[in-house]
Amino acid sequence: MYPATVAVTGLGTVTGSGIGPGSLWNDVVSVRPRVRCLSFGSRNYLGVCIPDREALRHTCSDVARYDDFTWLGFLAAQEALFDAGWDTRPSSFTRAAVIIGTAFGGITTIEETYHGLFVAKRERTRPLTLPSAMSNSLAGIIATRYRMEGPNLTLSTACSSSAHAIGLGWQWISHGICDVVVAGGSDAPLVSGTYASWDALKVLAPLCDPPDVAVKPFDQQRRGLVLGEGASVIVLEAGHRAKLWSRPPLAFVRGYGASADAKHLTHPDANGMARAMEQCLISGSCSPSEVDYIHAHGTGTLSNDMAESAAIRHVFGTPSPPVSSSKPITGHTMGAAGSISVAVAILSLMHQTIPATANLRHIDPQCEGVHHVTEPLKSPIRRVMVNAFGFGGNNASILIEAVS
Repeated sequence: MYPATVAVTGLGTVTGSGIGPGSLWNDVVSVRPRVRCLSFGSRNYLGVCIPDREALRHTCSDVARYDDFTWLGFLAAQEALFDAGWDTRPSSFTRAAVIIGTAFGGITTIEETYHGLFVAKRERTRPLTLPSAMSNSLAGIIATRYRMEGPNLTLSTACSSSAHAIGLGWQWISHGICDVVVAGGSDAPLVSGTYASWDALKVLAPLCDPPDVAVKPFDQQRRGLVLGEGASVIVLEAGHRAKLWSRPPLAFVRGYGASADAKHLTHPDANGMARAMEQCLISGSCSPSEVDYIHAHGTGTLSNDMAESAAIRHVFGTPSPPVSSSKPITGHTMGAAGSISVAVAILSLMHQTIPATANLRHIDPQCEGVHHVTEPLKSPIRRVMVNAFGFGGNNASILIEAVS
């Protein structure tokens, strides 16, 4: 059905661990959460912020004028394209596409603009307000800077956005629509309005001391999620192109599954999740027994973790392949969550190590029957499934394979 080989030739990340996959992997494999307390006037919340963000912003030259999600995503894309050696290659730019996923887009710009107009009573906004607020600004800037004249698309399916971006990129290359796709996601949701909205849903982890134990996916004592900001971008290339370059690919994308719960906007459904995983296996011509590790969506909320555990049991049986979530480390980065999880999966394959779920001490009985990893596990890994599920009942699963 999808005969083409699709290689990952570049990877870039900007997370609470810093810039670059190396810093992300060090925190993930060392089980080092980056959660801290953030203040918004009289309200305090937990979050995972980009370290040295102002210094990083200034490295983006004029892109720094745009929204936080834009310059964060641009840094990740710039790093991924450098990793892929893009500047040194003879490229067919008309067959190079960009697909970016984001849940909130320019939410920082929107909040600052509303505050300026309705609180500070300013009469005008910045000239760049509109392009900064646009969710498709990041994809457009990447295409413009690197002269990528193929399809240019922005997806917004809540927390599965960037996983769908990667899956769609895989499909486009597999069907011969493009030779290269820059795919991933970015979100910078750490603003007071976003926090207040999530708080109203009663799914945020409460303040605790120390804050790094706040997120506990699959744990009996889990209390909710922690928001994070970040971006992750990969470069996908058709296999015949990847063979032209001197360095080997980082990994291969082998399958993609998508589904809709069609049940409820905010309450996850195990059947919908299972359909995405099953479709992913079918598209990758892979049996459940051939998956060596599942990087779970694993948000730390009561409903998500129970539903995802049930879905994994349904698809993979009991016991399942090893399962873990990196959200205690990165926070829940919303639309960027799927692509950051894919980055962790690629790094797991490169290091042949399955990372642990931080803070998982007492497994919830309703999450049992799944092989939860509580300490980093050195193990041969060939295939990893990555799950990303979002409000609206949007489910995505990606199958990543190691380079032989």
